[in-house]
Amino acid sequence: EWEGGRASYAELDRCANRLANYLLTHHVQPGARIGILVPRSYEMYVTLLGIQKAGAAFVPMDPSSPADRVEYFAEDAGLDLLITTSAFVDVVAEVASPTLLIDSVWDEVAAGAPGRPQLPMSGNPTAYIIYTSGSSGRPKGVDVGQASICNFLHVITEMYDVRRGDRVYQGMTISFDFAIEEVWPTWAVGATLVAGPTMLPTPRGVRFSDDTVGGVRGEWVEADGGPARSATLLYLHGGGFVGCSPRTHRPITAALALQGLRVFAPDYRLAPEHPFPAAPQDVQAVYRALRVEVGAGRLVVAGDSAGGNLALGLMLALKDAGETLPAAAVLFSPATDLTSGSASLELNADHDAMFDGRQLGHLAEAYLNGADPAQPLA
Repeated sequence: EWEGGRASYAELDRCANRLANYLLTHHVQPGARIGILVPRSYEMYVTLLGIQKAGAAFVPMDPSSPADRVEYFAEDAGLDLLITTSAFVDVVAEVASPTLLIDSVWDEVAAGAPGRPQLPMSGNPTAYIIYTSGSSGRPKGVDVGQASICNFLHVITEMYDVRRGDRVYQGMTISFDFAIEEVWPTWAVGATLVAGPTMLPTPRGVRFSDDTVGGVRGEWVEADGGPARSATLLYLHGGGFVGCSPRTHRPITAALALQGLRVFAPDYRLAPEHPFPAAPQDVQAVYRALRVEVGAGRLVVAGDSAGGNLALGLMLALKDAGETLPAAAVLFSPATDLTSGSASLELNADHDAMFDGRQLGHLAEAYLNGADPAQPLA
């Protein structure tokens, strides 16, 4: 079930069968490795199941991943095919493996045979390849066999006590391990999977324009005919230092722009490909360029989660260098303790609807890449 629609298991099964038959006829053989770069949608779930029915292994990718990370995943996993949509043409432009725009062939797929492909099964073939953040500058792919995931689902379904009448929310990107626990146990018992939105809706009345400030790409967010500009806001998005982008945080930056702020959201470099201090360096470069343009007195810095960490680190770096600070700084739930030594991370783990603080250590490891987590700029 998703916003604006729903499908029965019979409908999902037939559609996934059709996709599997299409893939086997036109693109791949059983045992192939197929990437998924599709936003959360009915088509994403069909693709996820259809690849398995074709006897192939899926390699899930976060739609917010930068182009260089998608290119690396495709090369490292040895993809035989990458399934994506027309919205990601620019992101996959440099990917060497063949690509299939699922939205472009959807009508052709829907006209295909609805029966499940009859494939020989033997051994313990790879079910999927999941990429961890890694700690050596590159994400690491982990092959998960069919036997392993089947055993896991048998255990976890009973442990979670998922039942047919349940409604299970699916909010994680399928590139995260935990998404497996949202989707497959739900399907295993025939419960209702309730898909969260791909992203929160962006308020109307704003415009977005790409730009490069201080050598760092990003986007300006400004109101259309809204209040007069009161200040320029440098907004630093969250995402655990390894994910998200200005685009994923548009609902936030657009809402701020509608309050009369001229917002610039930099697409700072992400770990593990670009570990500390790459992100702080990008943030400092953007701030200094904006300070020259508008003056420190009309410049505000804000950020959430990892972005809050970067905003605080910027303040410390400017103070240490004797440079002019911005007029104000606003931090939303900043990740300020990368040592993972705060007792609150454990105590509040089960009370935070958005994030389990116990994951911070894993993200910090990927971000810092061996750097001291206790140093002030971290």
